[in-house]
Amino acid sequence: MCELVANACAHAGGPTQLLRSRGERLRVEVADRDARRPEPRRAADPGRPGGYGLLIMEELAQAWGSTRGAEGKWVWLEIRARAA
Repeated sequence: MCELVANACAHAGGPTQLLRSRGERLRVEVADRDARRPEPRRAADPGRPGGYGLLIMEELAQAWGSTRGAEGKWVWLEIRARAA
C-alpha cells in the first residue's frame, strides 16, 4: 500500500482517495489525478536507486492494475486476506 501512495505523491500530485475492502482478498485502491498507467521500470542499471517499487509489488501482490477514473486513475493491488 505504501508503494501506491508513494507513487501517487511522486508522479501524480498526491493521492485523492484511499479505499480498502475486505473479502477473500484485501484490495487497496489509491486514486490520483494523473491518467497515465503506471509501468514498472525495467532498468538497464540495477545499481540505480529508485523506481523499483512496482516491480516488488508485482512479486508480492496476487494481482494489481489500474483503472481510469473521471479525473485520473485508480491504482489497485490485491493480496490474500488472512482467515479470521
